[in-house]
Amino acid sequence: MKHIVTRAKLLVLIMILSIALPSIVYSQPTAPDDVDTPIDGGISLVLAAAGIVGVKRMRDNRKKNKG
Repeated sequence: MKHIVTRAKLLVLIMILSIALPSIVYSQPTAPDDVDTPIDGGISLVLAAAGIVGVKRMRDNRKKNKG
């Protein structure tokens, strides 16, 4: 039980740091004519990876159910 509590505290600390740290270490002010960066490329890669994993799991389940 003590191990679980220690692990939970560590997880909470990591989550807090991952949320707060980027805003603390951001050192450059934004330019007034700065445009937003599109995130389409990253989302496309994540969706492609999720599709590949889904197809693999479907194939594995079919093989498991047949044999």
